[in-house]
This record gives sequence, structure tokens and C-alpha cells, in this order.
Amino acid sequence: MSNELPNGIEQTNIKSIVSVHDLIFLRYPDYYNNIDAYIYKKKFRNACEHATHIVSASEQTKQDIISYFNTNPLKISVVYQDCDKQFYEKQSDLKKEYVIKKYGLPEQFFLTVGTIEKRKNQLSILKAIASLRNVSIKLVIVGKATDYKKQLEEFIITNDIQEQVTFVPKIDFADLPAMFQLAKCSIYISEFEGFGIPVLEALRCEVPNIASNVSSIPEVAGEAALLCSPTDVQTLAKHISEVHSNPSLRLELIEKGKLQSLKINPQHIAEDLIHIYEIK
Repeated sequence: MSNELPNGIEQTNIKSIVSVHDLIFLRYPDYYNNIDAYIYKKKFRNACEHATHIVSASEQTKQDIISYFNTNPLKISVVYQDCDKQFYEKQSDLKKEYVIKKYGLPEQFFLTVGTIEKRKNQLSILKAIASLRNVSIKLVIVGKATDYKKQLEEFIITNDIQEQVTFVPKIDFADLPAMFQLAKCSIYISEFEGFGIPVLEALRCEVPNIASNVSSIPEVAGEAALLCSPTDVQTLAKHISEVHSNPSLRLELIEKGKLQSLKINPQHIAEDLIHIYEIK
């Protein structure tokens, strides 16, 4: 289930199935140190070469496996992931009030969830918000910080948007559904993903999505998100402004999100995995 198989399994008669979530370390090697990238490449290639069958987290990852490892497409099945079941649950007003006070959240806000790193591209969101000088958009950034956060902080100070941005570096996982459900919209403008769990979490929480139009993210979002290039700050700003000022658009995205959420069905996911393990 973690992208690798035991060493030497090819020397046995044991059948094997490996799950591959993404090959981001090959697409963006600069985001990884050389030793890690070397080890990952060796392990992943070995697993894809010797596995009886491969489970891919998305069509995007399937195409990457084919492209980078020259793997037979018939050897790969795409089975989407699901998120934790707590994101299915409607959060109470009491819980929401608790989360607001606990994390010092603004009254209305846009939300972005994910490790604060260059690939997640939070800087583009800040640039978009800073460009909307006629509207005060509040943004909550949830995620573990890396050195990339320094760039965000410098941009925030330079553009005088300190009052518009709240960082939540640590959050209790049990509080995250309420955080989503309090948000006006979720933004996930990552440069590349093998799946993109925060997009699905927003769908489960019936929150509008603004997301990247690259990699696997459109697979997860379907028609239930406003999509744009991760580098297109102007269009991102336009989408943010539209969602902020247009309640009808928000409701439309929420209704589309309900339908898209049904397409990634946990029962079907389980059945597909069981079927693969039974026949292979």
C-alpha cells in the first residue's frame, strides 16, 4: 500500500499488488534531496516492474507510471481514494463556535489546507488576494510549515495584508471538518497532485472549491470547482472575487459538489479493491 514491495519478491512465486499514489519526485526532483529521489526511484521502479498488478490513485498517476517506467497499461487499475469518514458528518454550531475560538478564525474566510511548501503554491493565493484591493478577502492557511513559509510572510508584510491572513500550523484532525464547513470556499491551487485529498474533503463537507486545472485535481473536482492554472494569478483572483460576491454561484458549486462526491463512492472503492485482490 506504500509504493514498494519486499526486496526479492520476484524470486518467489508469490503474487503481489502494489499501490502507487504519485510520482511527484520524478516530475519535480528539485523538491526532493538527491538521496531520497534516488531511493524512491529505485523502489518504485522495482515495485512496478515486479508487481503482478498495480493500483493507481488516479488516471494521472497511471499515465505517469506508463510514461516513466514503460509499464503495460493493462497491468494498472485506477481506484480513487476516499477521505476520513468524519468529513461526511455535519458539524454542529457548538463545534463550529469551539473551532472559531480555538484557532482565532475570522467571521468569513477562504480556506487552504496542505503542507506549506512550494508545490502547494500558497503564494499564488496570496498574490490573488493582494490584487483584489477593492475587496478584503480573509484567508486561513492550515498546514505544517517549511522554509517556504518565509516567502509567504515576506509577501504578506510587503503587500500589507497581515490582517487578511491567519496561519494555523497545527490543527487537531477532529477539528478539520468544522474548519472546512465554516469556510466560504476551499482553495487548492497545487502545482501537481497524485490525487488531492483536500479537494475531496471540501466536497464531502459541501464547501465550494477553487482548484488547479492540472494533474489529478480535475479528476477529483469534476465540474464542482472553478479551475485555473496554478500560475494564473489573474484568473484565480477572478474566481475568488466571484465566489466571494455571488451567493448563487456558491450554491451552484455546492450542488455540483454533492453530485461529484457521490461519484467517488467508498462502497465502490472497497468493491474495486476486493475485486482486484481476488482476481489477481
